[in-house]
Amino acid sequence: MTLPLDFKTKEAFRVWLMENHERCAGSDIFMYKKGYQHLGLGYEDAVRTALCYGWIDSVTHSYDEVKFIQYFSQRREKSNWSLSNIKRMKQLIEQGEMTEYGLRYFDQNLLDQLDELIERDRLEKEKGVEVPDFFKSVLEEENATELFEKTAFSQQKMFVAYISDAKKEQTKLNRCMKVIGILRGDKNNL
Repeated sequence: MTLPLDFKTKEAFRVWLMENHERCAGSDIFMYKKGYQHLGLGYEDAVRTALCYGWIDSVTHSYDEVKFIQYFSQRREKSNWSLSNIKRMKQLIEQGEMTEYGLRYFDQNLLDQLDELIERDRLEKEKGVEVPDFFKSVLEEENATELFEKTAFSQQKMFVAYISDAKKEQTKLNRCMKVIGILRGDKNNL
């Protein structure tokens, strides 16, 4: 197994991306946790730098008490943009940090819609995640409702979408159990 890349600064990551953003499909990178970012690259700096070159963060894995592993890869043309990344793009463009590669798959119209998207997000969070009855009953049976409710809104949305996307009832049940395992901290379910 190849060790993740380990950048000490965002500038070092930027240099690597300049040279590799098109020829490398993706890579695991060490992210230094809050309180340890003086030792190396932190998440926010990494995401902002990656966006400048058309890359995006995805899967995270724990590593140790100082750092975790974050997978970064080239953004696909039709991928969706999160509100947080639209906000970052706006700042990066205004600050002159964006490259043509970062703008390649970015719909500039999203900047015009930013206020509307922020308001929609606020209303959605206020309303809460609509949890399907099927998942509610499994959460209750497994005594995991409180664990789910303590989870961040974005995580709840992701879990509900993951379960709801399943076509077969057995697949939905399997996914419910996998989510509950994650909520309970079972690393085998990641």
